[in-house]
Amino acid sequence: LLPRLGALLGALAGSLGIAGVGAGSWLAFSREGFLFDPTFPVLALVAVYAVQTVFAFNREEHRRAYIHKAFDRYLSPALVRQIADNPGKLELGGEEREMTVLFCDIRSFSAISERMDPKQVIDFLIAFLTPMCDELLARKATVDKFMGDAILAFWNAPLDDPDHHRNGARSALAMIARLETLNAQLAGDPGLLWPGEVKIGIGMDSGLCCVGNMGSSQRLSYSLIGDTVNLASRLEGLSKTYGVPIVIGADMAAQLGGFAVIELDRVRVVGRDAPETIFTLLGDEDWAAGNDIAALGMAHEAMLNAYRAQQWAGARQLLDDSAKDYERLGLGALLALYRERCEKLAASPPDAEWDGVYQATSK
Repeated sequence: LLPRLGALLGALAGSLGIAGVGAGSWLAFSREGFLFDPTFPVLALVAVYAVQTVFAFNREEHRRAYIHKAFDRYLSPALVRQIADNPGKLELGGEEREMTVLFCDIRSFSAISERMDPKQVIDFLIAFLTPMCDELLARKATVDKFMGDAILAFWNAPLDDPDHHRNGARSALAMIARLETLNAQLAGDPGLLWPGEVKIGIGMDSGLCCVGNMGSSQRLSYSLIGDTVNLASRLEGLSKTYGVPIVIGADMAAQLGGFAVIELDRVRVVGRDAPETIFTLLGDEDWAAGNDIAALGMAHEAMLNAYRAQQWAGARQLLDDSAKDYERLGLGALLALYRERCEKLAASPPDAEWDGVYQATSK
């Protein structure tokens, strides 16, 4: 019974028990003249309570150790301590939550790794993955797993994060900035064989996912599944197509007011029939305030409208007029992509059913 009562109620029950023994002894003597020594019953109650307290403490330590073991690999130490202190926040076995999901992958990793032996590949990945995870964990991410050179991370589980959209966006931007520093620091390291310039692609979106302990009875992993996860993976693959480091979905973009966000295209990703409007993330609120993107934003929107209306010459003119702004903001590859599309479509116009949606052909 004591384990179910908790510390406060258990202490109260023990105190009442001792008081009851004392009162019973006094009543037996005062009314019946029967002398009943309460010492041994009281000592027995104290001993039971003391033993139970030790067991309860030991059980609590085991519980905290289990939580640390389960989540040390995924969360920052501060978040693990929060879960250990508030286990009621932890829902295991699967729950549906609104979450932000990130996929990150090294571009051309096969070409990079083929120049290395297995030990050098491991050293390279450690040098890359460690700082990337530092940036994620610093912004409340749960690092789900590594898949070779790829990272899967998410926000808003197991602990609530009302600002998960923005924490995810800031993490992606921090990873890009950290990689620039790594490229400058490690490119000349002969022992590491760091390539001249490592580039990554990041895909992100927000939406409903199912998260919890998943796997078999022999091996469990705290992970998530859902359409949002699949879409984030597809968006990471599209980052190379559009020549930008970060691609995000419409649901996430809608939550990033004040951030520098530019629409890329409307795309049918592999495995989905409905088109998705996709965006690139250029910077946070401070970056947006310090870089004039309003003019390009309006010109780019007008270009997309002309492009989707099959006004190829008008779209091309808008691209040419804003070429310097595209280049200034790191969107030179996007500029070249739409120039090429306009030229090809003007030379060979699409049929009447063309809806302006790009059909992705690979994951």
